[in-house]
Amino acid sequence: MTSGQLAIALAVWAGFAQGQDPHAHHRTPAAEGAWVRYRHATGGFSVEHPADWRPERPKMTVSIHIAHPTKAVHLFAAAFDMPEGSLESFAEMKFAVQGELFKALGPVRPLTGPGWNGLVQEAETLETQGGKHARRLMLCAVHENRYVSLTLFLESDELAQNGGDYERILGSLRFGE
Repeated sequence: MTSGQLAIALAVWAGFAQGQDPHAHHRTPAAEGAWVRYRHATGGFSVEHPADWRPERPKMTVSIHIAHPTKAVHLFAAAFDMPEGSLESFAEMKFAVQGELFKALGPVRPLTGPGWNGLVQEAETLETQGGKHARRLMLCAVHENRYVSLTLFLESDELAQNGGDYERILGSLRFGE
């Protein structure tokens, strides 16, 4: 991928957070620090996120995009049923997505939750956009034959400042709710 293609890809990614929410005038402002649980009806999973983030329309009934209202912070969640396979092979496949853009920052680490096991990878863009790197924080988790990936895209500074919130999102994954 050329640096021009990378710049375009990052601009598209960052553009998700731009613009006004056309439904904002219908929403009651969330209390400062409030969190809510998003339940994916067909995906069989739920995840917590700050109350002011906005879920976008689910894609193909197995994924969802939840965006911060003002920052270039995005959570993409997807569920898959796989009767065969392993967490390791699922994670290897998902971590390789956008490999031409993101490089792993250290080893994969385990994360567990109620009834599930997971693997987390932190990755950073290979090139900078305006002197800043974008980060990708991805959890791949399994419960029985259901595999879920939670992928956060955000700026390096944002992760450094609010890393606890993003770890909370990953750790809030629940199955069957």
